[in-house]
Amino acid sequence: MSRLGSSYPKGNDDAWIASHIHDYVANSLEIGSPEWKSLIVAAEQNKVYLALGFSERTNASIFMAQALIGPDGATIHHRRKVRPSGGERDIWSDGDMSGLKVLNVPYGRWGMLECWEHYHPTMTFPMQAQLETLHIAAFPYQPDFNDPLALSFENADNNIAAARVYAINSGAVTLFTSIGYATILSSSGTTLAEISADVPYATEPVLYYSMDTTGKSGGPGFDVDGEQSWGVLREIERAWPGGVPNRPLNSPPRGRARLGREGGK
Repeated sequence: MSRLGSSYPKGNDDAWIASHIHDYVANSLEIGSPEWKSLIVAAEQNKVYLALGFSERTNASIFMAQALIGPDGATIHHRRKVRPSGGERDIWSDGDMSGLKVLNVPYGRWGMLECWEHYHPTMTFPMQAQLETLHIAAFPYQPDFNDPLALSFENADNNIAAARVYAINSGAVTLFTSIGYATILSSSGTTLAEISADVPYATEPVLYYSMDTTGKSGGPGFDVDGEQSWGVLREIERAWPGGVPNRPLNSPPRGRARLGREGGK
């Protein structure tokens, strides 16, 4: 029996992966599909930026992906989660480090990461070194604080804390986007706006916040003396404990998990 706060993943008790795998594959979004094109049209017609977090399907694999679509319908950025977390690896394939980029747009320097990537310096350090002014933190369903039914991996105390630390370290306004609880954090980690998970979707479907972007565009893409810089990375390397082996990862190679299509074909 699994209890709240235990390390054993409760979802494994129900073998939900086996019973839902075909649904996940079938409902994953293909870039260039009619569904994808409808999102392009929505961005164009409403003259807005769309930051998407989605399950992406290719010919043989699915990925945990993000994309930024501009108001002209152009795909400004498309990335895949570098390493799916925990049980996610049973379904989604690995991305790669090339997607850890901060984009210059007319309103500043924007970047994005997914879910538990915010816990890992492997992903956060390269992003923060590029001096974002706005960060999009895409999470799935997020219960409210002190929700007794929330599992440890979706606990708001944990996930919002990770987003706050990211905002402080990066100096970027951070959008914590999710189904359920959502919030906007200042560059110092304070809450600027929020919606609770218990608010009915029909009552308040979207969280709105206005921010001054004056002077945010055209800024530098690095700080050679910053806390996230090449110099600091070298200091970390030099400070590596002598008793800990200094060698490459001895783990299974990252790759793509080939998945069946609908009906197991």
